[in-house]
Amino acid sequence: TWPAVIVAAALGVLATDLTSGVVHWFCDTFFEEDTPILGPALIRAFREHHRDPLAITRRGVLEVNNSNCVGMLVTLAIVLWWGGPGSRTGGAFLTSYACAVVLTNQCHKWAHAPRIPRVVRWLQCAGVVISPAHHARHHRSDGRRAFCVTTGWLNPALDRVDLFGRIERGVARRGDTP
Repeated sequence: TWPAVIVAAALGVLATDLTSGVVHWFCDTFFEEDTPILGPALIRAFREHHRDPLAITRRGVLEVNNSNCVGMLVTLAIVLWWGGPGSRTGGAFLTSYACAVVLTNQCHKWAHAPRIPRVVRWLQCAGVVISPAHHARHHRSDGRRAFCVTTGWLNPALDRVDLFGRIERGVARRGDTP
């Protein structure tokens, strides 16, 4: 069962990378900073980040990570209320997903920070968390590519198939733009 647990944990991190990309793309693309509830809670920070990419580096740990922590707390409470993940591999997936979600904004912050802990630099160089060079692709593309900010592992594949561009064009054709 250990190989299955390890694969499940890796898939949890991969799922977090996808989630970070979807949320990042959504907040960069739809609604406005003054949209009730969503604007102040989510959209504003994403839009500010494009105007001032270093803004995230001037925020404290709690301010950077609070929304992800609250979101995962609610998610985990619901999963536990429904009876838990159901298996050891399910638990490994959920645990790695939750841990990676909680760390996503911190990984993003480190990709912008001029000074970071040595172990984080090593993790960036090893490709375990998103590196400054990898994340720079997002800013160089005028914010239209490389949305995943946890590890960045999925960015090449998602960019190659233009997943987010295709979704935007589909929504625009239907006239359902939020």
